[in-house]
Amino acid sequence: MALLKVSFVSETLHRAVPLVVILPTDKIYKANQPKRSADKPYKTLYLLHGVLGNEEDWLTGTRIQRWAEANDLAGFCCKVSDKLILR
Repeated sequence: MALLKVSFVSETLHRAVPLVVILPTDKIYKANQPKRSADKPYKTLYLLHGVLGNEEDWLTGTRIQRWAEANDLAGFCCKVSDKLILR
């Protein structure tokens, strides 16, 4: 499982946006379980976080990492502006 914590500049929001990326890259397969093709894209789940807390709350407050690994799912957890959610 790869866990990346980055920040990118959003032209739409006009600010830096923190982002956590979950990639199940080194999954261990059981006997007789088909392996995932390396060129096949991951299914993706986008999770937005706002108001209280931050983008890392998805990692600490849920089982998203285990679920992503079990389902070959990439996850993107992003914090959006509190002001945008409250409008």
